[in-house]
Amino acid sequence: MFRKNNNCILILAISAVLGIIVGVVAYNVTIPGITIALGVTLAFTALILLLSTGIALKAKGNESDCLCNYSKCLALGIVGTIITGIIALSITIATASIAIAILLGLLTAFALTTLLSFVGLLLCIALKDCFVCPCNG
Repeated sequence: MFRKNNNCILILAISAVLGIIVGVVAYNVTIPGITIALGVTLAFTALILLLSTGIALKAKGNESDCLCNYSKCLALGIVGTIITGIIALSITIATASIAIAILLGLLTAFALTTLLSFVGLLLCIALKDCFVCPCNG
């Protein structure tokens, strides 16, 4: 595990790179079933929101330190995924559109940020390997 907010920086870097890759692919290739994938992404994001809210409400000791380390990155990913997902579902997805490619790249980056932050939070809690919360000091 990384100390303080380095884990969030690493998560954002990985998500940005993969989001750019998906944006380039979405610009060049028709992705069948993209609407279904958008719905599934929003459903998983809502599930992660509910689970992380439950963890936050029952957090004690180690869990609160882990929440402190991952909450900003997790919140950014959840809010970004929901907003870009709703926008993507409300428009027509077409190939060779720069705007659609950027939107799908952003959605991928936010969804990966959400997923990687949540996995990091769970690993932190499970392994009890959290460090001092940077929020406190």
